[in-house]
Amino acid sequence: MPARRNNEDRARWRSKCRCMLSNHLEQKLGLHIEPSQVRLVPTSNDPYRWKYPPRLQKLFTKNMSDQSIGVYKILCREIEVKKSIIAVAQDESGGLDEGATSDDERPRSSEPELGPLLTTEQLQIENQKLSKEVLLLHDQATHAQEEADRKDREIEQLRQEIQKSTSTRDYFQAYLQRCSQQVENASKLLESLNRELRCDIAVILS
Repeated sequence: MPARRNNEDRARWRSKCRCMLSNHLEQKLGLHIEPSQVRLVPTSNDPYRWKYPPRLQKLFTKNMSDQSIGVYKILCREIEVKKSIIAVAQDESGGLDEGATSDDERPRSSEPELGPLLTTEQLQIENQKLSKEVLLLHDQATHAQEEADRKDREIEQLRQEIQKSTSTRDYFQAYLQRCSQQVENASKLLESLNRELRCDIAVILS
């Protein structure tokens, strides 16, 4: 089942890649070529050639049917997203030898498929991108931690100030209670002295 699924995926991507190349030929040069007839290595009778950056040169050394699913995906991305593969008329400069034969006539290459190499290159690019994202997230996390620590210090400072204020309040409340008690005791003493004084005056007057 896995092998069958892989073959189905490869066929689906090959068909998608052929369709994208066919559409590009029609849009760029006005050539209506069936997807099944599109070649990565055009023959001398084909009215088109492919222009591409040097990094993609190895992709155009094999027939379409000999490529791996990884190459199909890269071709689709380069055509649709990066726009780095361009069709030109046969008389314009191209990146391929005009003596190449068709997909069906050309012998299959004994060299290893390019898919793993290209996939490794892609993984390296993705790894660099992820490394940058990790560094960015690390910086953000560090900043967030520093901000959280600062907030904790502010909260602790406020707690200490509240505790200090509470202690001061408790001190003055206790002091006020002592003063009130002393005033109350003094009032009672004064009242007692007044009673004794009145008694003494009454005795003297009698």
